[in-house]
Amino acid sequence: MVQQLSTSSIDKLQRFTFDDYDLHGGIIHTVNSFSQLFAKHSYPKCVKELLGQLQCAVCLISDTLKVFGEITIQIRSHGRLKYALVKVNENFETIGLADIEGNITDNEAFTDIISKDAVLLITFAPLDGENYQCIVPLDKPSLAECIEDYYRQSIQVACQMKLFTNADLTHSSGMIITAIPTKRDKAMQLLHFEHITTLSDTITEEEMHTLSFNEILYRLFNKETVIVYNPVPITFKCSCSKEHYKNALACISPDQLAQIIQQDGFITATCHYCGTTYKFNEDESLDILAEAKKH
Repeated sequence: MVQQLSTSSIDKLQRFTFDDYDLHGGIIHTVNSFSQLFAKHSYPKCVKELLGQLQCAVCLISDTLKVFGEITIQIRSHGRLKYALVKVNENFETIGLADIEGNITDNEAFTDIISKDAVLLITFAPLDGENYQCIVPLDKPSLAECIEDYYRQSIQVACQMKLFTNADLTHSSGMIITAIPTKRDKAMQLLHFEHITTLSDTITEEEMHTLSFNEILYRLFNKETVIVYNPVPITFKCSCSKEHYKNALACISPDQLAQIIQQDGFITATCHYCGTTYKFNEDESLDILAEAKKH
């Protein structure tokens, strides 16, 4: 249960390296940042679990690939789950959202609620440079296995990823181990990778949810030389603002805006991510209408 987990490990990502092996990794525990993903939404349990795994995955990807900017990991589907996405920025501030069409029961597998042609989109928006996107087939039984394939096929490095959400929906956790590009013998690095991942395969889901970072690292790698860095805080933080929605509303049809103002006397907009509602009084609404007429 979450109360057994040390507060030093809650909503944080722990980086570590095996310098002798040219391998590095990360462990993540999300609690508050996870629950805020769906606090304003009534998603079925399996979708909440998936969002938790996406949150852990995108933070681990951001940390291992060292992209200074925003990364979005998104499932796109023609099934009952239309999409599920989580974004993270360079400060490990996350937001997420899902869209459902039809009935999804609590305990369905993610492969059952997506279409056969569903894909995983990983979009990189660096602060300095061009945006780019990778398309990953969702042809494996789990999200973690699909991401491992992305590392192997697109980045061409060995990767092991583990993603879990507990049954009470109070906690998501994950772990990644990847090879670091090296000039050393790559065949030997692969042997080292297989050795370390054989050890990490012994961790249980319960241990991932209840043990602190230090306990997990000792439990798995106490006979190895592991360099541990300061944990990174993970938060849920929406970047929405009244100014953002003012600009967005100005792109709506003037006739539609005029009808809303005539009926209500004001305009409101609600953020789909965090649920914050912004109200524009009559004067502000008329300013938005005037701006919309210029477009």
